[in-house]
Amino acid sequence: MILHDAFAQDRLSAQHSSVKLLFLFSILSLIIGCVSPHPMSNEVRPGGTILVPVSASDGADMIKKSQVVATINDVNNVDHTATVRNLMRVFPDTTSHLGRGVAGDTYNEPHYYQSQWLAVIDLVDSGGTHLPLAVGPSTLTLTENGSQLGMQMDLEILPGGPTTPNPLESPQGPTTLPWLNYTSPSPQMALRLDGVPAGRDVAAASIKLRYQRSAFSNTVLLVSRMTNDPYLQMNARTVEIDAMFSEIHIVLVNSNGFHDISGLPGSYRPLPVGKSLERDLSSIVVFWPFGFIADQAALDAAVSIEEENFYDIDGNLLSDLGVTLEFLGNN
Repeated sequence: MILHDAFAQDRLSAQHSSVKLLFLFSILSLIIGCVSPHPMSNEVRPGGTILVPVSASDGADMIKKSQVVATINDVNNVDHTATVRNLMRVFPDTTSHLGRGVAGDTYNEPHYYQSQWLAVIDLVDSGGTHLPLAVGPSTLTLTENGSQLGMQMDLEILPGGPTTPNPLESPQGPTTLPWLNYTSPSPQMALRLDGVPAGRDVAAASIKLRYQRSAFSNTVLLVSRMTNDPYLQMNARTVEIDAMFSEIHIVLVNSNGFHDISGLPGSYRPLPVGKSLERDLSSIVVFWPFGFIADQAALDAAVSIEEENFYDIDGNLLSDLGVTLEFLGNN
């Protein structure tokens, strides 16, 4: 057997380090994303670029660029479809209040370890031609499969003729790095907790998945956790078992337990220090940089669950718990 080290914490650290280039955007969007119907810069000329907050995110979910439409209604009440160049998810600093899930002296459930989706939108059509927007106030609406994302945002279309989209590149030695090209999510699936632990906090989980390598262009699948929870410990490795199949072994641990707060009253629900949220057990994703999986049926044909063991804080097996695999799709 050939072993591939896939210690997900280390890979996650490297992955999140690259995202820290966007930390300023993250702070700004988290500040204004829920309280103001404005993008970070709401004055723009036709052909220009805007960066807008889309939605806060808890755990493993995905907003697909292919399903998002950006519509600008100009001062003459004419609708124009702009180009969504990129959708990316950013995380706050893990030492910040939001990064730790803290709201004052209590924990506010809607803001546990939240990340933020941002959209980079060019005011051009699908062919790259600037939109014929009338000068003056306008509104931007984002929809996903016909449903509105976030709030309608105000824009001011400036005079002076069309401009060109911002390339959003960073200096990299004598050249520039088109970092925006590397911020989109990879195709992925989520591991979802299946069952109710009947009043006992889960403390550990051991999950083994088997997958057919040819379905993923013969690459090693990678594991990540989509939460900033500092108490959730994760380890993963991949084992080639024969010429066709590999297995991913995933271990999740919090010796203080994963706690369910959903049944507690009130908007502010305290979480005992050191514990993780039970829903963090559903924040684990397995992703593949290469290969194409079309839908849930194709995923089910390529991946099987070989082991799904959960244990409480006393080490007892929780036989009423398991996992399901949810196809989150291709961006």
